[in-house]
Amino acid sequence: MILQEALITVDIYCRWEADPKAYRIYIDDELLTERTYHWRNPDQYVKENIVIATSPGAHQFRLESVDPRFGGFYWLNFTIDNQPISADRGQFILN
Repeated sequence: MILQEALITVDIYCRWEADPKAYRIYIDDELLTERTYHWRNPDQYVKENIVIATSPGAHQFRLESVDPRFGGFYWLNFTIDNQPISADRGQFILN
């Protein structure tokens, strides 16, 4: 199997008011990171830089809250190798 290396960047935002919330990022159901989001300002975000090595083809990016009752996380500015990608519902393709 030929693996392709790619740099994914994505800006993670969160809407919360009480305690800091934690999120997880998955690619194809593989957990890549878990972080606690401490910033309350809606203009602040975490820029995730994720290097993956995977086969070419369709893949799935997923952002989820550690607390399933909290749905305030969202992402913008998804790129692969510094190229903006329209990752509709987290789906993206590596060529």
